[in-house]
Parts: sequence; structure tokens; C-alpha cells
Amino acid sequence: MRTPSPDEPAATVPPVRPSDSMPDPIRQQRRWLIVLAVVLCIVVAGLLAHFWLERQDTIRLREEMARRLQTGDTVSTEVKGIAKSMQDTVLNLQAKVAALENRQMESQSQHTSLEQMYRELAKNRDDRVLTDIEQILLMANQQLQLSSNVHGTLIALENADRLLAREDRPQFIGIRRSLAKDIERLRAVPYVDVTGMAVKLDVVIAQIKTLPLLSDAQIRPVPDAGKEMAALEKEAPAAKVDREAPKESWFSPLSKMWNRWTGEFWGEVKTLVHVRNVESPEALILSPTQAYFLRENLTLRLLGARVAMMARDHVSFSSDMKAAIKVVDTYFDPSSSQVQAVKTTLAQIMENNVAIELPSLSDSLTAVQNYRTKP
Repeated sequence: MRTPSPDEPAATVPPVRPSDSMPDPIRQQRRWLIVLAVVLCIVVAGLLAHFWLERQDTIRLREEMARRLQTGDTVSTEVKGIAKSMQDTVLNLQAKVAALENRQMESQSQHTSLEQMYRELAKNRDDRVLTDIEQILLMANQQLQLSSNVHGTLIALENADRLLAREDRPQFIGIRRSLAKDIERLRAVPYVDVTGMAVKLDVVIAQIKTLPLLSDAQIRPVPDAGKEMAALEKEAPAAKVDREAPKESWFSPLSKMWNRWTGEFWGEVKTLVHVRNVESPEALILSPTQAYFLRENLTLRLLGARVAMMARDHVSFSSDMKAAIKVVDTYFDPSSSQVQAVKTTLAQIMENNVAIELPSLSDSLTAVQNYRTKP
């Protein structure tokens, strides 16, 4: 290294900075402080900016919240009005719903009642048909047992069979088979017109009060002999009178008077005595009370015969009819045409045999009832 000489002018020496004259550790420390100060300034500036932005956001949020609160108050007022309107609407709807529910309940009750009635009237088609068939059979059986009307019972069974035939159901074959058996049994029964016989007996019973009794018979008047002789004398020719006039004696008027008196006496005797041929003498001397009870007894006999005939009791029927015919023959006037007609009618009724065993319809009724009781 060269050492400057004193003669040489001194070179310009630059000013020395304090930092340049500082040692390196101090310089580095100052550098770090500067950096730290800058960083702090930046951080502070950032925080201030952040705080300012936050404050602006807060102000903006407050304004927005105030605006929204104001809007919310308006909306709340509107909502309250709408809510009140909705509440009124809901109340109206509830009232209408309650009315509809009441109507529905009434309709449901009516529907239930109608359904119950329908079920009671007819559970199904088979039950309806079988109910009709059973009613027909019950009525036919009662008619057969009470009035012995075989013809009417046969018509009822044939109608029941036609009703089942229209249904054309295989389930009814057994019932139709039982009906066919009962129909054949009824057709095999001998025909006896019980109804006609009953009508004839009713006619006879109605005539009993007017039938003439033997005790009521009028005796035919006998001509007056005296009057007849007088008439004959008046009708004699005048010429004969003229011829016999000279021959008349004093005895002739007495003879004529005698003949007239004897004729009148004999006529009176004939009216007092009347000879008739009767089987029972007491039939001619019945008092009015006895005649009344006789007619009532005959009526009871015929009514008993009618009841026995309807009950197919031939023994009682025959006994009552014989007793009634005997009463008519004994106590009533046989010369009366009315009595003769009654005797003819009673004889015709007596000829019929009412002791006919009638079949029962139990097979058909049992078949119908068994089918209805099936599960």
C-alpha cells in the first residue's frame, strides 16, 4: 500500500455517515427495527382499513336492518290483516265443514238405514227367491189342511216350480225334485168337490127357517054339501021345474031343508077330522117352541156335517148327515117342493166320501229350509 507524500495534495475524502461508521451488528439491528416499524405500520394501516371497512359494513348493515325492519313492520301489518282475513275464512270454512259433516252423518245414517232395510228385505237373490217359494208353500199347505183344496194347492206348487225354473239355478234342483214329488202325490188324490158341497150345505142351512113342517100343513077345505046342493037346485032347468011343479007335495020343502042341514053338518065334521099317514104322530102336534128348537137342531146337525166334511172326518160327517135327513123326512112336509129339493141335495152330498187322506208338503218345505240354513 502506497503512503501518500506530504507534498501531494490531499485527496477529497467523502463524508463519513454515522451508519457507515457503525459496526455491522448495530446496523443490522437498525435494519430489523426499520423493517419491523414498516411491518407494524402496514399492520396498523391494515387494521385501520379493516376497522373502517367493518364500520362501513356495520353502518350499511344497520341501515339495511332499519330498512328491513321498516319493511318488516309494513309486511307484519299486512300479514296481520291477511292473518285476520285468513282466520275469518278459516272460521267460515270450519262452519261449512261442520255443516257438511252433519249432512254427511245424516246421509251416512240414511244410507246405513237403507242398507239395513235392503239387507233385511233381501240378503241376496237366492234368499229372495227362496223366501217367496217358502211363503207359497206355507200358504198352500195351510189351504190344503184347512180347506182341503187340492186343486188350489196344486196350482200353487206349479207356480212355485215355474218360478224356480225361470231362475235356472243348479242349486235349486233338489228343491224342484221335492216339488215334483209333491205335485205327483196331489195329482193322485181322488177329486172331491168339498167347496161345492160346502156351498150346497150353506144353501140348505139358509132354507131351514122357511121349510114347511107337517104341523104347519094347511088342510084342504072340503066343499059345503048344502051349498053344492043349493047351487045344483038353482042351476036346474026351468022346464024341469015346470014339469015337476005339479008333482011337488007338502013334503018337498022339508026334504030340501033337511038335505041342506045334513050337508052343512057333514062338511063341518070333515073340517074337524083329517086323516093322514105319518110315521111319527108327534110331528103333527109340534108347538111353536118345539118347531123352533127342531129347526135349530137341524141347523146344528148340518153345521156339524160341514165341519166334519172340511176336516175329512167321514164318520162324523155321515152320522150328522143321516140324522139331518131323518129329521127332514120325519118332521117336514114331503109334499112341499122346497122340502123335496132339500132332500135331494142332502142325498147327493151324502153320496160323497170325504175320508180321503191328503198328502203333506213337508218334503218341499224341508228342502227349502235346509237350503236356506246352509252356511
